[in-house]
Amino acid sequence: MDSAAYIYILKSEAGKFYIGYTQNLAERIRTHQANEGSWTRGKGPWTLRYYESFDSDTLARSRELHLKKTKNKNYLDWLIMNGPGTSVG
Repeated sequence: MDSAAYIYILKSEAGKFYIGYTQNLAERIRTHQANEGSWTRGKGPWTLRYYESFDSDTLARSRELHLKKTKNKNYLDWLIMNGPGTSVG
């Protein structure tokens, strides 16, 4: 059974982005800040810049993959400033 899920965007002081998925946003951010995330370890500090909430894992994972495939820093900066608009299912 699906439950609430989130996608999130972190940004480092060096301008790097990390896009992730989780069912517990607060705990996942804590693990990144504690250098427990494998990809983000040693590359921070990280700031939560954006997140979206979904009613199901399926929708959240689909959105996460879409954002990761985009790989466009200008779009991610725009999204952080403007929100998801109407593109989120």
